[in-house]
Amino acid sequence: MSFEDLPNDIDKLKKLFLKEISEKEQEISQLKDTILLLQHRKFGPQSEKSPKEQLNLFNELEDIIEEDSSDEDTEEIKYTRKKGKRSPLPAELPRVEEIIDLSEEEKIGMKCIGEEISEKLEITPAKVFVKRTIRKKYAPIEGGKESNIKVAPLPQELLPKSMASSSLIAYIITAKFCDALPLYRQEKIFKRVSADITRQSMARWLIKVSEKVIPLYNLLQEKMLDGDYLQMDETVIQVLKEKNKKATSKSYMWVRHRPGDQPILLFDYDPTRKSEVPVRLLEGFKGYLQVDGYIGYNHVCSENALIRVGCWDHCRRKFNDALKTS
Repeated sequence: MSFEDLPNDIDKLKKLFLKEISEKEQEISQLKDTILLLQHRKFGPQSEKSPKEQLNLFNELEDIIEEDSSDEDTEEIKYTRKKGKRSPLPAELPRVEEIIDLSEEEKIGMKCIGEEISEKLEITPAKVFVKRTIRKKYAPIEGGKESNIKVAPLPQELLPKSMASSSLIAYIITAKFCDALPLYRQEKIFKRVSADITRQSMARWLIKVSEKVIPLYNLLQEKMLDGDYLQMDETVIQVLKEKNKKATSKSYMWVRHRPGDQPILLFDYDPTRKSEVPVRLLEGFKGYLQVDGYIGYNHVCSENALIRVGCWDHCRRKFNDALKTS
């Protein structure tokens, strides 16, 4: 607004200035909140745990009533702390008994009146051994062609042309995906027990096994999409030496989850975050889709007529940000 546009009336001029000052103060307050929030994100703790006062946000009336009643009469409460007892070891674990007895000389003139039992949890570290499969070969007694030689067939194996048994593959998969033990750490553990297994070999084995479980993945996906409620999210990962992409570029792991008594959790990799990905992954699905506010889900929700459900974690995050700047 130019100087010529200002009103000549003093009251109107005052109202105009008060309005401008109020807008500027509001803008300054918002900028201060933004600065505080950015400083907290950079230098403060990342935990979203909130103080006790925030948890009482909706309990104000109840708190006031409790404070008022506490002023009327005070009751002294005494209690005694009970000494905790150690939980017994699981009954389903096998027991190996070790009997400790007196010597024969010490038992002279004595009779057994009972026994004292104590239990400790023992563990045997993983044992690595080589399983040799020996197949006997048979040929006709009176001679014959080599084609007449008989030998029992090999039992079926998960990876037939590999030195890895099914038990070893299962051990590696469990350690990596259930216990978060990377392959390079497993490589060191195996080397410590004289089993020289490189992470490259383990990676090849896992890729081959993943190809074998594709039919199982397809069955789980069909069962998942037959339901009427899914949770979905995507997370950033980096892939090295990916074709036509820089190592610093972003790729995504898309996660679909069907909760319940028999939950299903599927991971799908895609180099992009485009809306075509959820359209492909949710083909044929009808019902409720719980996702965050990413606009990439708008297309599939519209195309499949899905009911989009929000996320309490993302809602709480806004309150947590407001708490940090207030």
